[in-house]
Amino acid sequence: MSFAKTMYQTVFRRQSTTLVFIFGGCFVFERIFNPLTDGYFQSRNAGKLYSDLPCSKEE
Repeated sequence: MSFAKTMYQTVFRRQSTTLVFIFGGCFVFERIFNPLTDGYFQSRNAGKLYSDLPCSKEE
């Protein structure tokens, strides 16, 4: 069986399993993508963020 046929038989044949697959993929993508982009943003803007200001830290 090819990959496309296997995917059709298990996921895309019914609308309910297709929706579960799509929502599950969106959830996993969001959980991976957000920390990556936050880390990239913080590394590119190091020293310019509010949390880097001396007056923003509790004493």
